Amino acid sequence: MSSSQRSMESVKEVVSALRGKTSFGEKMKFYDTWAQNYEQDLVVLGYNMPSLAAKSVSSCFRGDREAAVVLDVACGTGLVAEKMKQDGFRHFVGVDGNKAMLEEARRKELYQDLKHCFLGDEPLPVPEGSCDVVVVCGALSMDNVGVQVLRRLWVACRPGGLVCMTCRHSPETHDYRASLEEELRTMEDQGLWTRETVTQVERWFRAQETRGEEGGDQGGSVYLYRKL
Repeated sequence: MSSSQRSMESVKEVVSALRGKTSFGEKMKFYDTWAQNYEQDLVVLGYNMPSLAAKSVSSCFRGDREAAVVLDVACGTGLVAEKMKQDGFRHFVGVDGNKAMLEEARRKELYQDLKHCFLGDEPLPVPEGSCDVVVVCGALSMDNVGVQVLRRLWVACRPGGLVCMTCRHSPETHDYRASLEEELRTMEDQGLWTRETVTQVERWFRAQETRGEEGGDQGGSVYLYRKL
Protein backbone atom coordinates (compact mmCIF):
# COMPACT_ATOMS: atom_id res chain seq x y z
CA MET A 1 0.00 0.00 0.00
CA SER A 2 1.42 3.40 -0.90
CA SER A 3 1.63 6.08 1.75
CA SER A 4 -1.06 8.14 0.01
CA GLN A 5 -3.49 5.26 0.51
CA ARG A 6 -2.91 4.87 4.24
CA SER A 7 -5.88 5.50 6.48
CA MET A 8 -5.64 7.51 9.66
CA GLU A 9 -6.00 4.33 11.69
CA SER A 10 -3.22 2.53 9.83
CA VAL A 11 -0.83 5.43 10.39
CA LYS A 12 -1.72 5.54 14.06
CA GLU A 13 -0.88 1.85 14.21
CA VAL A 14 2.57 2.63 12.78
CA VAL A 15 3.20 5.23 15.49
CA SER A 16 1.93 2.85 18.16
CA ALA A 17 4.24 0.12 16.86
CA LEU A 18 7.21 2.48 17.09
CA ARG A 19 6.40 3.37 20.68
CA GLY A 20 6.21 -0.33 21.44
CA LYS A 21 9.85 -0.86 20.48
CA THR A 22 11.89 -1.04 23.65
CA SER A 23 15.48 -1.38 22.47
CA PHE A 24 17.55 1.10 20.51
CA GLY A 25 18.29 -1.50 17.85
CA GLU A 26 14.60 -2.23 17.36
CA LYS A 27 13.87 1.44 16.90
CA MET A 28 16.62 1.88 14.32
CA LYS A 29 15.34 -1.10 12.31
CA PHE A 30 11.85 0.35 12.48
CA TYR A 31 13.04 3.71 11.11
CA ASP A 32 14.91 1.86 8.35
CA THR A 33 11.57 0.58 7.07
CA TRP A 34 9.60 3.76 7.83
CA ALA A 35 11.93 6.37 6.36
CA GLN A 36 10.42 6.48 2.87
CA ASN A 37 6.85 6.85 4.16
CA TYR A 38 7.70 8.91 7.23
CA GLU A 39 6.78 12.36 5.97
CA GLN A 40 3.61 11.26 4.19
CA ASP A 41 2.43 9.54 7.36
CA LEU A 42 3.06 12.64 9.44
CA VAL A 43 0.99 14.66 6.98
CA VAL A 44 -1.89 12.24 7.56
CA LEU A 45 -1.52 12.80 11.32
CA GLY A 46 -1.20 16.56 10.97
CA TYR A 47 2.13 16.72 12.79
CA ASN A 48 3.00 20.39 13.04
CA MET A 49 5.80 20.57 15.62
CA PRO A 50 8.53 21.35 13.03
CA SER A 51 6.55 24.42 11.97
CA LEU A 52 6.07 25.52 15.57
CA ALA A 53 9.74 25.00 16.42
CA ALA A 54 10.80 27.02 13.37
CA LYS A 55 8.34 29.78 14.28
CA SER A 56 9.69 29.92 17.83
CA VAL A 57 13.28 30.32 16.61
CA SER A 58 12.32 32.88 13.97
CA SER A 59 10.50 35.06 16.50
CA CYS A 60 13.60 35.49 18.70
CA PHE A 61 16.58 35.17 16.35
CA ARG A 62 18.95 38.13 16.14
CA GLY A 63 21.44 38.38 13.34
CA ASP A 64 22.12 37.33 9.77
CA ARG A 65 19.89 34.36 9.01
CA GLU A 66 21.66 33.40 5.81
CA ALA A 67 25.01 33.14 7.59
CA ALA A 68 23.70 31.49 10.76
CA VAL A 69 24.72 27.87 11.36
CA VAL A 70 21.72 25.77 12.40
CA LEU A 71 22.38 22.40 14.05
CA ASP A 72 19.34 20.19 13.46
CA VAL A 73 19.61 17.42 16.07
CA ALA A 74 17.60 14.25 15.35
CA CYS A 75 16.93 15.86 11.98
CA GLY A 76 15.10 12.88 10.50
CA THR A 77 14.12 13.62 6.92
CA GLY A 78 14.65 17.37 7.24
CA LEU A 79 11.25 18.74 8.22
CA VAL A 80 12.63 21.42 10.55
CA ALA A 81 15.20 22.61 8.02
CA GLU A 82 12.48 22.94 5.39
CA LYS A 83 10.45 25.20 7.65
CA MET A 84 13.45 27.25 8.77
CA LYS A 85 14.54 27.79 5.18
CA GLN A 86 11.18 29.47 4.59
CA ASP A 87 12.16 31.90 7.37
CA GLY A 88 15.44 32.82 5.70
CA PHE A 89 17.92 30.37 7.23
CA ARG A 90 20.28 28.72 4.77
CA HIS A 91 23.11 26.88 6.56
CA PHE A 92 22.06 23.57 8.10
CA VAL A 93 24.01 20.75 9.73
CA GLY A 94 21.89 17.67 10.38
CA VAL A 95 22.55 14.93 12.93
CA ASP A 96 20.58 11.70 13.27
CA GLY A 97 21.07 8.15 14.51
CA ASN A 98 19.38 6.50 11.53
CA LYS A 99 21.12 6.29 8.16
CA ALA A 100 17.91 5.74 6.18
CA MET A 101 16.42 8.94 7.56
CA LEU A 102 19.64 10.81 6.80
CA GLU A 103 19.50 9.57 3.22
CA GLU A 104 15.99 10.97 2.84
CA ALA A 105 17.23 14.29 4.24
CA ARG A 106 20.20 14.28 1.86
CA ARG A 107 17.90 14.13 -1.16
CA LYS A 108 16.42 17.51 -0.24
CA GLU A 109 19.78 19.25 -0.67
CA LEU A 110 19.07 21.51 2.32
CA TYR A 111 22.06 20.57 4.45
CA GLN A 112 25.67 21.62 4.10
CA ASP A 113 26.57 18.57 6.18
CA LEU A 114 24.79 15.49 7.52
CA LYS A 115 26.31 13.42 10.30
CA HIS A 116 25.44 9.98 11.67
CA CYS A 117 25.46 10.05 15.46
CA PHE A 118 23.71 8.03 18.18
CA LEU A 119 22.35 10.78 20.37
CA GLY A 120 22.96 10.25 24.04
CA ASP A 121 25.74 7.75 23.44
CA GLU A 122 28.14 10.07 21.62
CA PRO A 123 29.06 13.77 21.82
CA LEU A 124 27.47 15.91 19.15
CA PRO A 125 29.84 15.87 16.15
CA VAL A 126 30.37 19.63 15.88
CA PRO A 127 32.93 21.98 17.45
CA GLU A 128 31.99 23.55 20.75
CA GLY A 129 30.23 26.91 20.41
CA SER A 130 30.01 26.65 16.63
CA CYS A 131 26.24 26.88 16.06
CA ASP A 132 24.00 29.93 16.11
CA VAL A 133 20.87 27.82 16.53
CA VAL A 134 20.47 24.29 17.90
CA VAL A 135 17.13 22.55 17.39
CA VAL A 136 15.87 19.17 18.57
CA CYS A 137 12.29 18.48 17.54
CA GLY A 138 10.40 15.34 18.51
CA ALA A 139 13.26 13.31 19.98
CA LEU A 140 13.17 14.33 23.64
CA SER A 141 11.37 11.48 25.36
CA MET A 142 12.09 8.61 27.71
CA ASP A 143 12.35 6.13 24.84
CA ASN A 144 14.51 8.27 22.56
CA VAL A 145 16.97 10.84 23.90
CA GLY A 146 17.72 11.30 27.58
CA VAL A 147 17.70 14.58 29.48
CA GLN A 148 21.52 14.54 29.61
CA VAL A 149 21.57 15.70 25.99
CA LEU A 150 20.56 19.22 27.07
CA ARG A 151 24.09 20.08 28.14
CA ARG A 152 25.45 18.79 24.85
CA LEU A 153 23.05 21.07 23.00
CA TRP A 154 24.30 23.93 25.15
CA VAL A 155 27.94 23.08 24.39
CA ALA A 156 27.30 23.12 20.63
CA CYS A 157 25.60 26.53 20.75
CA ARG A 158 27.58 29.76 20.62
CA PRO A 159 27.10 32.38 23.36
CA GLY A 160 24.05 34.43 22.47
CA GLY A 161 22.68 31.65 20.28
CA LEU A 162 19.36 29.84 20.62
CA VAL A 163 18.50 26.30 21.67
CA CYS A 164 15.01 25.11 20.72
CA MET A 165 13.53 21.86 22.08
CA THR A 166 10.13 20.18 21.89
CA CYS A 167 8.61 17.62 24.24
CA ARG A 168 5.33 15.73 24.03
CA HIS A 169 2.86 15.72 26.94
CA SER A 170 1.18 12.42 27.78
CA PRO A 171 0.72 10.22 30.83
CA GLU A 172 3.69 8.04 29.90
CA THR A 173 6.00 11.04 29.43
CA HIS A 174 5.03 12.82 32.66
CA ASP A 175 8.14 11.82 34.62
CA TYR A 176 10.45 12.50 31.69
CA ARG A 177 9.01 15.98 31.17
CA ALA A 178 9.35 16.73 34.87
CA SER A 179 13.05 15.75 34.70
CA LEU A 180 13.51 17.77 31.53
CA GLU A 181 12.02 20.92 33.01
CA GLU A 182 14.02 20.46 36.22
CA GLU A 183 17.23 20.33 34.18
CA LEU A 184 16.17 23.37 32.17
CA ARG A 185 15.68 25.31 35.42
CA THR A 186 18.94 24.01 36.89
CA MET A 187 20.91 25.16 33.87
CA GLU A 188 19.20 28.54 34.04
CA ASP A 189 20.04 28.84 37.75
CA GLN A 190 23.66 27.99 36.90
CA GLY A 191 23.78 30.92 34.50
CA LEU A 192 24.20 28.75 31.41
CA TRP A 193 21.22 30.11 29.53
CA THR A 194 18.06 32.15 29.92
CA ARG A 195 14.55 31.26 28.90
CA GLU A 196 13.18 33.15 25.92
CA THR A 197 9.79 31.49 25.44
CA VAL A 198 7.90 28.33 26.35
CA THR A 199 4.96 27.66 24.05
CA GLN A 200 2.24 25.23 25.10
CA VAL A 201 0.73 23.27 22.22
CA GLU A 202 -2.75 21.81 22.64
CA ARG A 203 -2.20 18.86 20.32
CA TRP A 204 1.03 17.12 19.38
CA PHE A 205 -0.76 15.72 16.33
CA ARG A 206 -3.71 17.70 14.98
CA ALA A 207 -5.50 14.42 14.24
CA GLN A 208 -5.50 13.13 17.80
CA GLU A 209 -7.95 13.71 20.60
CA THR A 210 -6.92 16.43 23.01
CA ARG A 211 -6.91 14.06 25.96
CA GLY A 212 -5.78 10.45 26.10
CA GLU A 213 -7.48 7.37 27.43
CA GLU A 214 -6.13 8.03 30.91
CA GLY A 215 -7.25 11.65 30.82
CA GLY A 216 -3.70 12.91 30.36
CA ASP A 217 -2.75 15.93 28.32
CA GLN A 218 -1.73 14.94 24.78
CA GLY A 219 -0.23 18.27 23.79
CA GLY A 220 3.36 19.42 23.95
CA SER A 221 5.77 22.25 24.68
CA VAL A 222 8.27 24.19 22.60
CA TYR A 223 11.12 25.45 24.79
CA LEU A 224 13.42 28.22 23.55
CA TYR A 225 16.53 29.23 25.51
CA ARG A 226 19.36 31.68 24.80
CA LYS A 227 22.89 30.68 25.79
CA LEU A 228 24.66 33.15 28.03
